[in-house]
Amino acid sequence: MNGIFKQDDSLYSIEYSSQQNKHYIDTWDHKENIIDCGSNATVQNITGRDVSVDELRNLYLPVAVVVDYGLYLAANKSENQIESAVVDIINMVSKLYKPLNVFVTLVELEIWHEKYMFEVPQTSRPLLRKFREYRQQVPSKQWHCHRNAVFMTNTAIMNDRRSYVRGTAYQDNTCENDYELAVSFISTYDLNRRGISEAMAHEIGHNLGMEHDTNICKCDSGTNTCLMKPREDGKWTENWSSCSLERLLYHQQLDKNKCLFEEYTGCTHKISTEIIIAIIAFILVALIAMAIFLFTLYVK
Repeated sequence: MNGIFKQDDSLYSIEYSSQQNKHYIDTWDHKENIIDCGSNATVQNITGRDVSVDELRNLYLPVAVVVDYGLYLAANKSENQIESAVVDIINMVSKLYKPLNVFVTLVELEIWHEKYMFEVPQTSRPLLRKFREYRQQVPSKQWHCHRNAVFMTNTAIMNDRRSYVRGTAYQDNTCENDYELAVSFISTYDLNRRGISEAMAHEIGHNLGMEHDTNICKCDSGTNTCLMKPREDGKWTENWSSCSLERLLYHQQLDKNKCLFEEYTGCTHKISTEIIIAIIAFILVALIAMAIFLFTLYVK
């Protein structure tokens, strides 16, 4: 059993550890548990200067998405519903990154439709480690298609400070070496598609070397309100700060994102069998209708 309960006007959180077969109870302050990004990266070597998009190279970022069993159950076991949602979310992320000359595409969708492939921890760092270990088991021949993987879970995740997080990512490691993947996770708990896409764009930003904005960063929508804002404020934004652009350019100049300079070839998103059947059925119905229409004209 996991959750939050109230007793004598106080709130408590209860968590179950299957490894130790124990429940842990702790006090819970809803004012302090602000939903936040789990990264503690701070801005370094950043001046907040204006960077022209023309200075940025094109980056091609194929992304693999893994949907856990809990999210599959929350979607009423509908793979079509999940696929439609993920494609929609990736399209929104792609639109957010397009102004930075970063082209995000979905190349793989894995849905856990039978069971959890690993026990999903309820704290951010262990979850990130487990997901990376899981993705490293993927045959290396598939890595030529992507260097970034996102884990989507319906579980509410907390960080070390007992604050709920939208997501967490490893910082600046998309092209680190040939034996690791840049990974992040997104907790879809209590988020709509727009919120998920913003959280995903934020965490992928960390993978690309971006850090949290500070007061020196310029943002059209206001200080600390752009996509790399340090705290979630519940407000949708499509803006990137001057610091995000500067950090992206800095990494490009150091060739830290060099594995994304060339467009990946031979990598396509695998469409589910149900969607393929639906498309074929639609085409057949359209052809039959057209044949009947032409036959009617011929008879007349």
